[in-house]
Amino acid sequence: MKSLKKGFTLVELMVVIVIIGILAALAIPRFLNSSAKAKAAEFKPVLKQMTTLEEAYRQERDVYSAVAADIGFDPPSGGTARFNYTIPAAAANTYTVQATLLVPLTDAVVAGQTATWAHDATAAIGAQDTKAGTAALVALANWQ
Repeated sequence: MKSLKKGFTLVELMVVIVIIGILAALAIPRFLNSSAKAKAAEFKPVLKQMTTLEEAYRQERDVYSAVAADIGFDPPSGGTARFNYTIPAAAANTYTVQATLLVPLTDAVVAGQTATWAHDATAAIGAQDTKAGTAALVALANWQ
């Protein structure tokens, strides 16, 4: 009589383990990079919110404010703060809002790097807003 033993051989199990290891070695670095990109992109909607608040403040008072509390800005809460948000410059027709990275995200994107959004109401339409910042942070966040 024939024996009906079912199961996997040791060779088959080792091949599956090697394949899983190769897939994990490819997937983990991509996941970590995606995580850093998501963390770096945090500043974009916050700076947009600050610009909206500055424009509302100017509609009411005919001048931009250099104080975040005056425009009603409340920094994001919850979890670890990754950025410090400030308004380093403001005048009657211009303002600049800035995000400064507090914690490193990758080897190239370290604490202290900044992203800024400057607005000049006297400039031509389409040229009023200027977005800039540290190259590594801006590239990771894919900020145009």
